[in-house]
Amino acid sequence: MKSCRSDEMVMYLEVAADERLPVGASMGYDIDDPHAVRLEFTYAGSVLACWYLDREMLAEGLLRPVGVGNVRLGPATDGTRPALRLRLRGHVPQGPGEAVLCADASDVALFLERSYALVALGSEAPPVEEFLERVFASE
Repeated sequence: MKSCRSDEMVMYLEVAADERLPVGASMGYDIDDPHAVRLEFTYAGSVLACWYLDREMLAEGLLRPVGVGNVRLGPATDGTRPALRLRLRGHVPQGPGEAVLCADASDVALFLERSYALVALGSEAPPVEEFLERVFASE
């Protein structure tokens, strides 16, 4: 059984009200961390930034605005197509920073659908009973 998946996509960084730059991005999912989606931004083969997002929050962000603080997601349009708008705040050596990006909503929805094939939505609970059996078996 495959325990991980990763999808490459292009997101668009908002640099001005009417200007967006394409940014390489990768969304990753691992069944060992079933609530998290790893979002990496890359350029020329190097990882520029990595964020971990809640999978359920990512799905809700396609439908309505969600999030507080450093991560906020919500539906938008990217030209004529539905998009997911991500507002990410963090600290860089120069001080606090913020990035606003748009991803094609269908790319994000397809990634989520594929992640649900690995771990169904709502069944992310850790296998506590299996863990306890292993712990007590090793004593």
